[in-house]
Amino acid sequence: MRPYLSLLLTPLLLGGCNLLKGDSDEAVIGNLKYQPMVIEKQPISGVNRAEVMRNYRELRRLKPDPRLNSEATRRLADLELDNSEEQLLEQPQASPPVNRKMTQGSIQLYESLLRGDPNYPHRDQVLYQLSRAYELAGEPEKMMAALRELVSRYPDSPSWAEAQFRRGERFFVLHRFAAAEAAYGAILKRRQDSPFYDRALFKQGWARFKQRHIEAGLDTFTQLLDRKLRELPEMDSQRLSPADRELLKETLRVISLTFSELGGTRRITRYFDRHGHRPYEFMVYRALGDLYQKQERIRDAAEAYLAFVELYPTHPQAPRLSVQVIDLYNQQEFQALALQNKQAFTERYRVHGEHWKQFAPADRQWLNDKLRGYLKELAEYYHALAQQVRGKDRKALAEKARRGDQAVIWYQRYLESFPDEQASGGVSFQLAELLLELHRYPEAIEYYERSAYLYPLHPKSSEAGYAAILAYEAGAKGLKGAVRERWQLAAIESALRFAKTFPKDPRALAVLTQAAERLYAAHDLTRARQAARQVLAWQPPAPPPLRRTAWIVAAHAAFDQQAYAEAETGYQAALALLPKRDQQYRALQERLAAAVYEQGVALRKAGKQRQAAHEFLRVGTLVPGASIRATAEFDAASSLIAAKEWPGAVRILEAFRKRYPKSKLLPEINNKLAVAYLETQQPVKAAAEFAAIARQAGKPELRREAGWQAAQLYEKAGRNGQAIQAYRAYIRAFPSPLTQVVEAQQRLADLSDKLGKRGDRAYWLRQIVKQDAGAGKARTDRTRYLAAKASLELARPAYDGFARIQLKAPLKQNLKRKKRQMKRAIAAYKRAAEYGVAEVTTAATYRIGELYRQFGKALLKSERPKGLNPEELEQYEILLEEQAYPFEDKAIALFETNTQRTAQGVYDTWVQKSFAALAKLLPARYAKREKSEEVVDALN
Repeated sequence: MRPYLSLLLTPLLLGGCNLLKGDSDEAVIGNLKYQPMVIEKQPISGVNRAEVMRNYRELRRLKPDPRLNSEATRRLADLELDNSEEQLLEQPQASPPVNRKMTQGSIQLYESLLRGDPNYPHRDQVLYQLSRAYELAGEPEKMMAALRELVSRYPDSPSWAEAQFRRGERFFVLHRFAAAEAAYGAILKRRQDSPFYDRALFKQGWARFKQRHIEAGLDTFTQLLDRKLRELPEMDSQRLSPADRELLKETLRVISLTFSELGGTRRITRYFDRHGHRPYEFMVYRALGDLYQKQERIRDAAEAYLAFVELYPTHPQAPRLSVQVIDLYNQQEFQALALQNKQAFTERYRVHGEHWKQFAPADRQWLNDKLRGYLKELAEYYHALAQQVRGKDRKALAEKARRGDQAVIWYQRYLESFPDEQASGGVSFQLAELLLELHRYPEAIEYYERSAYLYPLHPKSSEAGYAAILAYEAGAKGLKGAVRERWQLAAIESALRFAKTFPKDPRALAVLTQAAERLYAAHDLTRARQAARQVLAWQPPAPPPLRRTAWIVAAHAAFDQQAYAEAETGYQAALALLPKRDQQYRALQERLAAAVYEQGVALRKAGKQRQAAHEFLRVGTLVPGASIRATAEFDAASSLIAAKEWPGAVRILEAFRKRYPKSKLLPEINNKLAVAYLETQQPVKAAAEFAAIARQAGKPELRREAGWQAAQLYEKAGRNGQAIQAYRAYIRAFPSPLTQVVEAQQRLADLSDKLGKRGDRAYWLRQIVKQDAGAGKARTDRTRYLAAKASLELARPAYDGFARIQLKAPLKQNLKRKKRQMKRAIAAYKRAAEYGVAEVTTAATYRIGELYRQFGKALLKSERPKGLNPEELEQYEILLEEQAYPFEDKAIALFETNTQRTAQGVYDTWVQKSFAALAKLLPARYAKREKSEEVVDALN
């Protein structure tokens, strides 16, 4: 077919199609009229057409053979027609019919050929070209006559189908729809491979439609779709030419008009149920929906789209039609309906649902894209609704919760559908924000942390991590006991995770620092130290306030874990970053002092007393005002004492007493000083310390021991006066136990003797006797012994008084006095002997014997009365002897009593003296024995 042939047919075809483009069904049906032909400019052949035409004219004038003449005539006519067409091409705005003069030459030539050569073999082509010339000349009746002759006389002509189609088009324009249907039908009865077959089907359907043969026309349109779309999933497939695509779009359009008139989507369903279902059914439903949409019948359009979805939810086009409904409602601002359909879409095609599984991978991807958007939009819609509730009363809060719950469902459905996608991180963040607004803190934290740590990195990742920390803070309010503790531990873990995951976040350092503090508060000391070290190792370095806090945490944790050297380092670093006027400054100094002190304690436990003392003393050097300084210096002295570093201990203790005159440790200081003074050979100072201890110590036993030791030290140092004072103080302070009191009285007696205070000595001896006598069950062997010794010594004055009385005139009075004094002395010695102390008993026995012996001797040597004659003197002498001898016998008996104690193992000075006295009194009996005893004594 020549190019101009297709150019001629195109406007005719499109003219019929364009009739479908009215604003309503009525406009489409009522405006079926001829449309102007638009001819596009085509390139012109390089052959010199004018020269060829002259040659053909010259040939005809020569009157050649008839057959050659006919051929020249036809070709000249074709060239004339081409000239006419070129003139149209040179005038783009021109439209048929053209001026008769432009086509007169070609028409005359064709007509002359037909008249002059009835048997011309190509008459069908001449008729075809003539019909074209008539059409260009604006003579449609002649055009139709030429076409009628062609189709009736030449049914096998290559131009037959086209001629029939042109006839049908003309009839259609003239509203002769039955004739048009017949013309189109003639083509359809011929071969289906005709290039006009599909177009004839289309126009036949239209012709039937115009005749109100609705069902018949619908069958025709369906036949056309069956030919083109039975195996094609989409009408715009690359397997269709642009012309076919346009044809099929118009076919669907007229089908939609048909079903609209028949009653809508229900008729579509009924039709295909009756005539069999087609793969392109969705196009029919969509076309009807598109028609309703143009008619602004929005709800009807949506129902048309959704009718197919309800019937075939797993068809590849079903979800797309659902989306078209949503888009339609959005465009028309029917937000409630759009929302409703979004919900239905997400329910029907949820990821991994039964419908979703039946789609191909590419369709699933498309579905997922839509689901992402709709799920997010639904969640955000309900989220916004929840945020619109402003009241605080119970009703408002309940409504806010109800709307929020809806949003939560959609957010969760999104995350369940797309758990591993980057965008899910942002959705998880939004869900967490909503849950936080609803005060559902545990869930909010869960989704914040999912957003931050489980999903691929997204713009809200770090914000989500930090928000989780804030949610922990908010959620902790009102919690108590073990629940609060578990909550706080989880908050710490979240903070540590944030700092580790987002180290470049400007808040990470502060979060890590706070986590270190809270780990310490939770007694997780090891991790607290680790977190604090991370802060201190941060690059670039943390600001001073955060470094200070980290040092404090590290120091506290190290201290609690007994890493005291590390704690000391931490406290010193923290103090260096802290203004002295800060409230924490003093407390940290105290902790620093404690850390140093504990290092000393550790060394002391390890037996390193000198090093321990050094550490204890460092407390005062580093923190002069530390409350623990006194204790540290006390312990330093104790360690030096343990190390036997006595001079150093003395220096510390003396300084301590001056520095802390009101310290409760002073009694201990005095005690240690006393020991140190003893070790440094300073007994007087030691005694003074013991005396102070005796006055100040809280424990009576300690005071007692100290008082006794003070007295002893004074005595040892020769400070007898101070010793006496100390012993006297001891007796006053500690009247029991008896033994110690009596010992003190004995020491007082001895010291008084040393000072020549015999009266004081006698007093203390009497006190000894008195104490022992009144002791009752408290009496001991020692008190009895000392009392016996004291009693013996106390008897001596009576003995000496007896010896001083001379039996001279007045003899009677002196004899009476001496005898009375003797009785007194004997009684005193008897009291001493009654104690049962061997050495006292022997002494008392000897002294009593001596009293008797000396009394008898005194009688014999007594002054004789004056004026006696010799006889009277003799008688007087005899009488004295008679009086004296009994006393001598008593003395002998007493001396013998002493000597007999040798059998009991007693052989002391007084026994010896008793033997000596007997040797003089009874030399015959005791003198020899005395010598043998002297030999024995020598041998001993």
